[in-house]
Amino acid sequence: MFKRFQPIAASFAPNYTAKDILIASKFLFLPWKWKKLQKGEKPKKLEKKIKKCLDCESAISFDSGRSGLYTILKCLEIKEGDEVILQAFTTVALSNVIMWHKAKPVFVDIEKETYNIDP
Repeated sequence: MFKRFQPIAASFAPNYTAKDILIASKFLFLPWKWKKLQKGEKPKKLEKKIKKCLDCESAISFDSGRSGLYTILKCLEIKEGDEVILQAFTTVALSNVIMWHKAKPVFVDIEKETYNIDP
């Protein structure tokens, strides 16, 4: 159970904080910073830190959640006609990625307490 209730706000995301907004704003208003971070050694350093933190052999970073999800679905060999289950409280970006694979997004209810998919 959660110790503190944090209300859902659909304006940015269900879990945003003031600090998240400030960080995101820097990249929105200074887009050349984001482009700079995508090239050079920064992604390799990030992947190295993730591998160390998670104690795993490999890690791959993506420039967006959308491109990461696209790659996951491709690796899972999701194909035309396959059904992909996702929670109904989500963004259109997720269902779009599923439809790019010509698969069918299936929206399911969430648990009131956790906002996770209700099995």
